Order: sequence, then C-alpha cells, then structure tokens
Amino acid sequence: MEDGNARTSALIRQLFEPGVSTYAVVDGARHERIHRLVAGSGKTHRPLYDGALSPGMREVSPYIVELDARHAFTRTLLEAGWGNSWGIFVTAPMALDVVRRHLRRFLRVVDERGKQLLFRYYDPRVLRVYLPTCTTSELETFFGPLVRFVAEDADAQVALTFERTLTGLGVKRTPLPAAPLVTAEDEAARAAAALAAALADLPSR
Repeated sequence: MEDGNARTSALIRQLFEPGVSTYAVVDGARHERIHRLVAGSGKTHRPLYDGALSPGMREVSPYIVELDARHAFTRTLLEAGWGNSWGIFVTAPMALDVVRRHLRRFLRVVDERGKQLLFRYYDPRVLRVYLPTCTTSELETFFGPLVRFVAEDADAQVALTFERTLTGLGVKRTPLPAAPLVTAEDEAARAAAALAAALADLPSR
C-alpha cells in the first residue's frame, strides 16, 4: 500500500522480491527507540549476540528482524531509521536463524596485532566503506549464502545495493524521492499503527 512517504515506498519496492526473504540488521546502540520498536514489532527477531544478555545489553545489542513488505513495522523502521545509520538490510533465500548464524561469524575480527575487535558491519557507515576494499575471496566469505546488502549512502537520498559478481563487487546507486517533513502528530499516528499491528499478530487466548 502506498502512502505519502514516497521514499519509504521506493525502498520497499527495492528491498522485497519474490523468492527471497528480507531482513533488517539494526544496531540497538544507535537510539533508545530501536529496541522498543523491535521488541514490539510482532515480527520474528533475534539478537546477534548469543547467551543470556543483561537488560542493558539487550537494549543496545544488534538485532536481526524478519521484514514483511506490508507490515506497519517495516514502514516505521524505514521512516525513522533510514538516514540515521540505524542498520542495514540483507536478502537471502533462507530462514532467519540460518542468516543469523552466518552474520554472527563477523561480529569479531582480529587486527594485525592479534587483538580481537568488534566489527560493526551492521552500521551502514562501516559497510559502505568496508565492502569496496574486499578481495573476491573475502566477498565470497562475507556474502556466503546472502544475495545482497542494502544500505543508505552518506546522502540518505541514495540507496546502495551491494551484490557479489563473478569479478568482484557490484554496487548500484539508486536515487530516492525526498522524505516528507514529519510532525509530532505523524509520529504518534505511526506509533499507534505499529502497536495495533503488533497486537493483531498476538495469538488470541
């Protein structure tokens, strides 16, 4: 369904296609609202970190969330997070737990001194710099079973699509329509719509 936000509608058309699932990988540390949105989304989601997380860690953990083109949460996420470096998007012909298992492989990297570092590839500012530096072999490892990554450019009016090709990395730059000005009333209406959708997804007793 189209609405007044042409940029969000354009992103949804770009992110979803038949035969593959679309996932958001969002960084809870970017904004206190992110964890609340994910937790109340009504969509399947998992933290990328394993084990029992403290309440504080749960709020700032990166999460993978399965998206639905027609779900209110998808629009809320794109409208609030696109342009604010909330996360990235991946597409793959497989279930969330399989994609999560693959993405978890890259949460930590070892530097030239042998020190382990957190690799925040789910930050679009990191991903769009990292991928063009990869060799063909590194791209094969990083993409694995994934079809593509989508992230905002430094200019949020451009969407970057990264795909692995036979010769390396393919990068597509897609100009997006301008986002409309958002009023407090608009925010309240969208939050109410997202909450209603989440409640509708809950099983009835």
